[in-house]
Amino acid sequence: MHENKKFKEVKLPNWQLVFWMLNPLLALNEFIFGQRIPKITLIDQHSDEIFANRSFVQCPHCQTIHSAHRWGKGNAFWHFAGLYCPTCENKIPVLHNIFTIVLLALSFPIWKPLQVVFAERFKKWELSRLHKTKGIEKAPPQKISVIKIGLPFGLFMGLFYVLYGGIGNGYTLLNTIIGLLCGALAGVLVGLIMAFMANKKPRTSAS
Repeated sequence: MHENKKFKEVKLPNWQLVFWMLNPLLALNEFIFGQRIPKITLIDQHSDEIFANRSFVQCPHCQTIHSAHRWGKGNAFWHFAGLYCPTCENKIPVLHNIFTIVLLALSFPIWKPLQVVFAERFKKWELSRLHKTKGIEKAPPQKISVIKIGLPFGLFMGLFYVLYGGIGNGYTLLNTIIGLLCGALAGVLVGLIMAFMANKKPRTSAS
């Protein structure tokens, strides 16, 4: 429970965060697309809005509470430098997928020099993107579409299954079809889960 009883803290060992940490597919979102999620998310318990509109992120440095929409639609990816607070410009702690940690360790000689050279530029770019999202807090986006989320993810995973499966079993028509079907299934599943969670409304007690 957050010190402000209006909010409920979502943090480890919450099952959604555990799922994020242990799912190897989500490591691709982090490592390739730069998606980041905060270690702690605040949920407004007094609001009857959908889950996406009740989610907030608090900066541990200045204590400012921001709408999670600032890192949502249009600004969900390419956060390789991490998440920054638009108020005090300090970093907000994020959660990492364990497979992302392995990939980062293996590629350390490549990305570390780039981080040292371009760290300040990345930070300025992050903050400039955040300033453009200020109005989103007052104008939450519409409900999440299963197709918009699931289709790109499914296509990506389908290609991954086809290429990875072909290494050991050869690139045949049957293997290609199976790989694409598996990718489509994964995309639909991810889209349904994300849409369900984002569009979920709080339970109301019967009067």
